[in-house]
Amino acid sequence: MPRDGSGTYNLPALNPVITGTTISIDWANTTINDIATALTNSLSIDGSVTAAKLATDAITTVKITNLSVTTAKLAANAVTADKLATDAVTTDKILDGSVTPAKIFNGAATLTGTILPFAKNTPPSGWLKCNGAAVNRTTYAALFAAIGTTFGVGDGSTTFNLPDIRGEFVRGWDDGRGVDSGRAFGSTQAYEVDSHTHTASSGTNSVSHTHAISITSSNESATHTHSISMTSGINSVSHTHAFSDTTSSDGAHTHTFSTVQGGISERGTTDPYKSALTLEGTHTTSAAGAHSHTVSGTTGTNSATHTHLLSGASNTHSTTHTHLFTDTSTDESATHTHTVTVDATGGAETRPRNIALLYCIKT
Repeated sequence: MPRDGSGTYNLPALNPVITGTTISIDWANTTINDIATALTNSLSIDGSVTAAKLATDAITTVKITNLSVTTAKLAANAVTADKLATDAVTTDKILDGSVTPAKIFNGAATLTGTILPFAKNTPPSGWLKCNGAAVNRTTYAALFAAIGTTFGVGDGSTTFNLPDIRGEFVRGWDDGRGVDSGRAFGSTQAYEVDSHTHTASSGTNSVSHTHAISITSSNESATHTHSISMTSGINSVSHTHAFSDTTSSDGAHTHTFSTVQGGISERGTTDPYKSALTLEGTHTTSAAGAHSHTVSGTTGTNSATHTHLLSGASNTHSTTHTHLFTDTSTDESATHTHTVTVDATGGAETRPRNIALLYCIKT
């Protein structure tokens, strides 16, 4: 039974139905067969709607009532990749502005197992926090099928663990490239600083100068003395030195002296009766026994720049003690440097500037 362009069915030609007319069996069977064929071609059965059955531009907006395509009209998983030809849904098939967030079920276009950061501290519907929690394998069967036990086996039978990205930076898996070799997929990695050195140098000293030294000796626990040998500081102005000492004793001794012929008189007199005649020759004094002589006085003035050489020994020290030595180093007249120790700096980890967001995984 043919149908015209408006969709109206018409009776077959040469078989008019007239009131009061008896319908013959041949005519009735033919008509019924036409109706059956028309119904078969009109009703959708499994596999009946094919590309050959749809004329080009057959499905238009006027053929679909507003809001008529709802989730209740579509069986679960009815629209699958194998139902759509490659490149079937193109931009020219979708009216501008018709696909809006409100028209798409939350998360419908996101693959299970996708991880994204969110600018809020709670996960959206259909997502779970990436906090390492153990979740049920049956409740989240699709997610378990996608990631398995990569991030933890849970209790080993009914649960599995989610990735834990709290406080972590995400790094692309090396996958054989060799930049981060030896890493298992989904494994964590501790922070590390690349091996490096630091160059440090003190300022160069190119002029003559000295360095102050202050050192304490180690403990001297035995009775001992210290030898002293040094040169005094330079005295550049005229001065004298006072001295007072006793000569050493040479024991009993005499002194030899020589005279010439003449008179020896009492000191300070010219009385000839108090004078005596001496003969020329060598004479010896009587022995005076062991004795020493006390000497004191002042040296002559030293007007030239000079130093004094000192030598001797310190008093004996019988107790444990140390010695503080303070001096000045020799003159450093050549260009030289000094060893420098570089102190550590920084915090507990190495990190770039960052912002904290909530990572979630699609269930």
